[in-house]
Amino acid sequence: EVNEAAQAEAELYTAASEQAEALRSPPEVLADVAVLVVHDPADETVAEQLVDAIQPHLSVAVCTGSHAAEAEQEAKNAEVALLLVSKNLEDNWELIEAVARILPNALVPILIDDTMYEQK
Repeated sequence: EVNEAAQAEAELYTAASEQAEALRSPPEVLADVAVLVVHDPADETVAEQLVDAIQPHLSVAVCTGSHAAEAEQEAKNAEVALLLVSKNLEDNWELIEAVARILPNALVPILIDDTMYEQK
């Protein structure tokens, strides 16, 4: 029993050490993908959180666009656009269409508002 307890404690220590090392090491850069985060101006905080989460994994800066003209211009340099879907975006079709014109097959919806789950 004592030997099993010591072994279990050693395994926990090893796992904790590996996790701590992973947190200290810089994040792995996944790709040179140009990402655009498209959002309604009211969803600025959520957009910033998303950018902060994905930016360390990309070697190029993540751009954002919350107005049609701005998003359309940024989309010209992007390879993928992440569309933050919320109730705020529901009436902002100009923004969606502006990006969809440039990146029709690379517009990825990200649901940030559960009330939009059943919307088309």
